[in-house]
Amino acid sequence: RDNIYAIEKKRLDDLANERQEAKKYIDVKKAKANAAAYNDLHLPEQALNLAQRIENAQPDNTYIHVIRGNSYAELGDFDKALKECNLALASGNQTPDLLISRAKIYYLMGNNDAALADCSSALHLDTNLEYAYKLQANIFNQQGNHEAALKSYKKYKYLEPAATDIPEEYLSEMN
Repeated sequence: RDNIYAIEKKRLDDLANERQEAKKYIDVKKAKANAAAYNDLHLPEQALNLAQRIENAQPDNTYIHVIRGNSYAELGDFDKALKECNLALASGNQTPDLLISRAKIYYLMGNNDAALADCSSALHLDTNLEYAYKLQANIFNQQGNHEAALKSYKKYKYLEPAATDIPEEYLSEMN
């Protein structure tokens, strides 16, 4: 009888451990999308909370820094945002998403040269990044480089046919 109780106790303990582990698990792909949605809705605190949950479950996950970087940028703390993106990139994980996140922060800080360099690096890795083309186009437009802006807006529109955020002066030249 004691043996049966010991077996049942071990089974229940194992089940409790499995449940505890399941609570720690977080789908990073979904978390990434949710964090982006929180930031798009101007709710960066929720995105930061989500980053903390990811870190609790997967402390070595590079994307934690991207979420934090985007959230700090949304809060207007560009120094912290840049630091987080640089931490993510320092891990050796030079993905286009990371480069674009940092490019966006550089752009918001007014460092257009660094933003363009990151866009270029990201597009070197993946030529189908509509946001990289949009960001490039916006910077070129700001700088008064109409031809380069038009070229980037055309690529952006090709990749994002439903885009409605292209200035009218460029749209009229695309048709």
